[in-house]
Amino acid sequence: MKAHVKNIIGGAVLGLTLLANTGLTWAGYAVNYEVTVTATNATGGVRPARFSSDNRQSIGCAVDQSVSGFYMRCTAVDRNGAVLTCESYDPKLIAVAETMTSESLIYFSKPAGTTTCNYIAVDNGSYLLR
Repeated sequence: MKAHVKNIIGGAVLGLTLLANTGLTWAGYAVNYEVTVTATNATGGVRPARFSSDNRQSIGCAVDQSVSGFYMRCTAVDRNGAVLTCESYDPKLIAVAETMTSESLIYFSKPAGTTTCNYIAVDNGSYLLR
């Protein structure tokens, strides 16, 4: 009987200890990448763009299928309203675009005077989490 009571009390103490330490804690390196756009490339974080104070920033890529096959289109808008869009049917670029999450850092580029993406990078590092 004594052992049973000790187990109950021990479990209650453990439960209260765990409950007291369940508050949110943040540690580690974190970066907030705003969207930047030039004539040929764009970069930025999906989450920072979504929660930017200027209500303009956005960045992302969509993968769709047309009669010509799968393609992707990437678009970015910076705080000043500058826009860059490119698209590609390249399966390698599409595969990279498909790794994007709501916490990704995205970089894409296109040659001047074209609408075809020639590079895309997606980073899903822990320092992008909020």
